Amino acid sequence: MKQKIQNKIAIDEKGSALVMTLGVLLILSILGISIGALTIGSYRLSDANRDDTSAYYIAEAGAEMAYEELSSQVWTAYNKEQITSDTFFNYVSGIVESVNNNEEYTFNQQFGENTTAKIVVADPKEEGTAKTYKISSTGKIGNKKRVVEKEFVVNWIEKSTGGEFPSIPEDTALIANKTIVFMGGKLKGTAYIYSEEKQPVKLYSRPNNTDIKFVYPGNISIKNMVDYSNIRGGFNTNGSSETTEENVRIFLEKMFVTKKIEVPWETYESLLKNITAPDITKTLTINDGNVEYKERNSDKVNIKITGDYGSKYKLQLNSDFYIPKIEILANNPFVIDTGENNLNYIILVDEMIFSSRNIEVKGNGSVTFIINKSLIISSSSKLNKSGSSNKLTLIYLGEDLLDLSGAGLINAHLLVKTANINASSTQINGVLLSGSSSINLSGGGGGSNLMLIAPNASVNMSGSYTINGTVIANSFQISGGAKLIYEEVDTTGFPLLSSGEVLVQLRKMILSMQNQF
Repeated sequence: MKQKIQNKIAIDEKGSALVMTLGVLLILSILGISIGALTIGSYRLSDANRDDTSAYYIAEAGAEMAYEELSSQVWTAYNKEQITSDTFFNYVSGIVESVNNNEEYTFNQQFGENTTAKIVVADPKEEGTAKTYKISSTGKIGNKKRVVEKEFVVNWIEKSTGGEFPSIPEDTALIANKTIVFMGGKLKGTAYIYSEEKQPVKLYSRPNNTDIKFVYPGNISIKNMVDYSNIRGGFNTNGSSETTEENVRIFLEKMFVTKKIEVPWETYESLLKNITAPDITKTLTINDGNVEYKERNSDKVNIKITGDYGSKYKLQLNSDFYIPKIEILANNPFVIDTGENNLNYIILVDEMIFSSRNIEVKGNGSVTFIINKSLIISSSSKLNKSGSSNKLTLIYLGEDLLDLSGAGLINAHLLVKTANINASSTQINGVLLSGSSSINLSGGGGGSNLMLIAPNASVNMSGSYTINGTVIANSFQISGGAKLIYEEVDTTGFPLLSSGEVLVQLRKMILSMQNQF
């Protein structure tokens, strides 16, 4: 009987394992479906977040690109001739209107979706001489949109701000602070001497008194102004070669005049404090296809151009750059292209070597190289051979001797902070402003159309070196067959008080971006 009961129970339990198995499968299926749903939801959320983040960065990139474009066009408007505050802001309004009508940036596809940024610039808020505009950039990827807003300020700065070129009297060949030593050669024009010390003008050779006129302070006599004791051959006045007091008086009265000198010497000295370097950290991006004439130094790019590459490689500028080292050793001209905008681009360099037939500056803009440590020019290099000095400026901040003797021709403005300068047979056309203590100009050459402003320097001209222009020096000496002949010098483009850091700050003052998103 007991056995029958057990058998019946066993029969009744048949199929229970199947039920349990099905139950487990059902639970697992429910868990799988739930996990799948969570995964799909997470994926969709991640996808949405990805698109949202992408749209934000697209909008940010659009705002930056719009600002760069506006900045370039506003700076171009500011640099137009005879522009006033009213006409400047009329130009700016036209630039903004053009952006509102046309500006949509298209970027590369992301995740198979088209990406764009639509730009709108709101009407400005006015505060004094400044106007604050707001860029609204709508970034879009697929159906997802994000908006980034960024303000920028356009300010009017009077162009006279920063000073004007120092006044130099008409027909001035020479302005000296302490001494003038004439040992030979030729002086033609007017020479000013500031010193009231005893006999600051020393004549070892007799200048042609029809060529040169010396102007000296009125509270000192001619006898105390001039030392002529070393002149050989006499003064040869009235047909006599005898050096008599009367002959000396006649000769000197024709050549020396007293006159109040209006420009304080400190005016020229004050120019030197503006020879500085800006803070530029953006490095130059070079196409990797140009590896044969570039070098990489960690994340910074050095440029080295050799052989015939100069004719193949053009440095296209669209902003200011920092390049640690530039070596131009090409056989063919190396071209720097400033593009269509009338902008001055600044390239900050630690070391620069020119050993090339020619450096050419093309485009409507100009270039300023600021060299921190070392500038070497050799192999009769010609800098800006076919261009005017207003296209190229070199600012040298290094302390080592600046030897320009290796340059055959320099059509540029030069600013040298403290280094002494040598130049032999080098033709320099432009303005040379220097804080040097010594400048030696020798050899021959075709003659420089140069305004040399060196208020701390002893300037020595020898050989047959010729300057057609003006020299301003602490002390001046001329000998041999050297010539200093007054001629007008084109000072257009000379950075003056807008060099280096001041120039960069002026650009920032005119148009600045507020970092608000």
